[in-house]
Amino acid sequence: MKTSFYTMFAWFLAVTGISTIANAQGPGPKLNSYPSAQATIYLDFDGQTVVSPYWNSGQPIVCASANFTDDQITTAFNKVSEDYRPFNINVTTDSAVYFAAPGTRRIRIIITPTYQWYGMAGGVSYVGSFRWGNNVPAFVFSNLLGNNPSYVADASSHEAGHSLGLNHQSKYNVDCSISAEYNPGTGSGQTSWAPLMGNSYSKTLSTWFNGPSSSIGCNSSQDDMSVISNVSTNGTGYKTDDIGNTRQSSSSLSFTQSTQAFNSTGTINTTSDVDYFNFTLPVNGQFKLNAIPFNTGSNNLGSNLHIAIGLYQSNGVLINNYISSSTLDVNIDTSLTAGQYYLSIDGVASNYTPSDYGIVGGYTLNGSYLVTGGLPIYSFDLTGFTRNDQHELNWKIVADEEIESITVQQSKDGKNFSSVYSLNGEARSYTYKPFDNKNTYYKIKAVTAMGITYYSNTILLKGILGGSEFSILNNTISSELVVLSKETSQYQIVSVNGNVVATGTLNNGTTHINLSNIASGLYFIRVQTFDEIISKKFIKQ
Repeated sequence: MKTSFYTMFAWFLAVTGISTIANAQGPGPKLNSYPSAQATIYLDFDGQTVVSPYWNSGQPIVCASANFTDDQITTAFNKVSEDYRPFNINVTTDSAVYFAAPGTRRIRIIITPTYQWYGMAGGVSYVGSFRWGNNVPAFVFSNLLGNNPSYVADASSHEAGHSLGLNHQSKYNVDCSISAEYNPGTGSGQTSWAPLMGNSYSKTLSTWFNGPSSSIGCNSSQDDMSVISNVSTNGTGYKTDDIGNTRQSSSSLSFTQSTQAFNSTGTINTTSDVDYFNFTLPVNGQFKLNAIPFNTGSNNLGSNLHIAIGLYQSNGVLINNYISSSTLDVNIDTSLTAGQYYLSIDGVASNYTPSDYGIVGGYTLNGSYLVTGGLPIYSFDLTGFTRNDQHELNWKIVADEEIESITVQQSKDGKNFSSVYSLNGEARSYTYKPFDNKNTYYKIKAVTAMGITYYSNTILLKGILGGSEFSILNNTISSELVVLSKETSQYQIVSVNGNVVATGTLNNGTTHINLSNIASGLYFIRVQTFDEIISKKFIKQ
């Protein structure tokens, strides 16, 4: 009788286009990422029988359990939750929560090793099914993903993305021919990247993207986050921003008296979101901060956020920017005088991301300080101006301890600084002619005799029109010639007698040439550019 009734009921569902799932949730953690949201993504790990005219020609699909442990389920849940953290969406492993959600605001992702009815794929979903209201599920085939919780999470986010209206993010050649239906991303290590709607399994940063899709061609872009957050179609939107975006609206961080430490959390919701915090250092001390993106494993696996931190004085003057080119987290270790300070937390592009689009997500701040008897450097102020087609830098240092070395650092974006020239600890000025016409940020790094590092404030000088193809940073050197070049080119070092004493290649940017082995005297660096040979003279001491 039960079999006969079930068969007739399945026939009725197939005719009417309604899907049914024999559901009895088994053991396993019942998790929710944002319980107040109505829009719901249900990760179903425990096996189900599905009857739907949309799948398997309407024939029943008996989906086996993924047979994941509680820890594996939690890892996959956390990674999917991080992908959808910016949005007004609840990711759940509780079937009761799914059935309580509005029928046109939910999707069930069945995670199962049963793939034979469909074929070899990581998963499958209908575009837009999130809002269909007929319980049509999506599938992720766990054994074809090596039963890896991280891969299962990426596939689940991908298939849920389809249900919310997304197509694949694809990769095209310069001639507009498609090179990959699934954009594979680029890079290796912590800062490697790929779009979630592409092929993101092997990359650490797997994010939403604004790029071309095979469904719309190479000259148009699919804005993933705008599609997901569309209130009129998906009933979602973004979560309310949790932290103020200015110093005036910043959140306060308080050190505990017992541990002299604080910790806090936040979320970068959108590309334009910048979170501000304030704290008061009660005494002179060594301030330390570790900013960690939300992750599900070692080396920040599962993170979607590459963090940059700005540290500011109480009047808003920038002390320093902190960002790692090789990791997604950031560490600060610097000496500060007692007083109030501000921190800005931002998501920025990594070495491999095309932009900072989609670099969003949760983070944790762990701060502390160590009381010191006094600070070797009391003030460190940098000023600069443009004169005679040159940038002239001057700085003042008030210190009780001898300064061992000075390094001039520059940046074109105000965030990523590189060292361009090293001076002795007594230097208080530096002048050179820029090699391009772009505005340039400068700061000075000072290292005391005790090995403590300090940074000056950051300044911005306007670019100089008509910059040369290359420039040397100092006309008098002791061992190293530093050259800035607009392009990759070949160089020769030539003595005043015309003898070539060194050759090599200039990089696009900064090149350090070791000339410690040549004799003192007057020399020329001769560079072959695209259409001419340019020479500049310098003196080796």
